Amino acid sequence: MNTYIKTKLIEQIGILGKAQEMALQQAEPLAASQITMGMLEFIKCLNELDDEDDNYICPDCEEAILKEQLHQDMANASDLPIELVKRVLKGRCEVLGMDD
Repeated sequence: MNTYIKTKLIEQIGILGKAQEMALQQAEPLAASQITMGMLEFIKCLNELDDEDDNYICPDCEEAILKEQLHQDMANASDLPIELVKRVLKGRCEVLGMDD
């Protein structure tokens, strides 16, 4: 979805660039400056989308990472190997009929 939004923002920047050229040719400095501000807002949005892409983790991956961290924290707290903690938790889930 972000790729589609980025593409549209880039298209809009191109259109605003042409409008800015027209405003400058017609000696409309106020219009040109307002168009420039609009272009800067689009660029700001693009930068924010890039920042979001760098930090994005899909929900399933995030859940798996959190689960792995929880297991590691339990292993560290109990001074047991992580494999043993995972086995115990998996067995508990099977006995109680819970989802892993």
